[in-house]
Amino acid sequence: MIGNVLRFTLLYFVKLMRYWCYPTKVEWINPPTDKDWCDVRLILILNHTSLLEFIYSTAMPTRFLWQMSQRLVFPVADVSLRKPQGKILKLFAPRIASLSRKRDHTWKHFLELLASDSILIFMPEGRMKRPNGLDKNGQPMTVKSGICDLLPQFSGGSMIIAHSGGLHHVMAPGQSFPRPFRKLAVNLDAVNIDDYLAQFSTITDERERQSAICRDLETRRDRYCPTL
Repeated sequence: MIGNVLRFTLLYFVKLMRYWCYPTKVEWINPPTDKDWCDVRLILILNHTSLLEFIYSTAMPTRFLWQMSQRLVFPVADVSLRKPQGKILKLFAPRIASLSRKRDHTWKHFLELLASDSILIFMPEGRMKRPNGLDKNGQPMTVKSGICDLLPQFSGGSMIIAHSGGLHHVMAPGQSFPRPFRKLAVNLDAVNIDDYLAQFSTITDERERQSAICRDLETRRDRYCPTL
């Protein structure tokens, strides 16, 4: 219980930073049916640019932050967890999953951490965009197929797709300290997961269906991510 209270206090502190340190412009593409996000268990963050994405908790309802303090599962790349910023991330969630870049035992362990009431924050691109618009290997940012394993596990509820305006101006990959007093922007989209998956139900080939879902998320990202 003490751990839950401490996590909530930290998350709520970040939420309050919206009003003095990181003013955040939040716009809705499709708003949720419940103002407290009671049916939301999955949050996808597109345009992954920084280890500081938790700062978008500035846009979350207070009641949802309390639920996160108890039920959040947050996967992080193993190389990122070894960095100082990665260690700080452990303070925000009761369950942190360390992932490698492969579909190995770390991915299996991550899936096993998901319970029927878990709240998951997930970056479908699987790596961070550098200031040049590419990943660290110089490749375009694409959505990885791992999201297709996760969506069915959250059927019956809604997901929030957070289209990030980017955080390179706050702390880009490779930088050690965040810059304060920067404006942020995020566009949010509440999507019913069953309705979303139904759009791809006529595609019988599994690989084609996964590719279609990934392309759709990339299209949404390119259409809805705000510019600062």
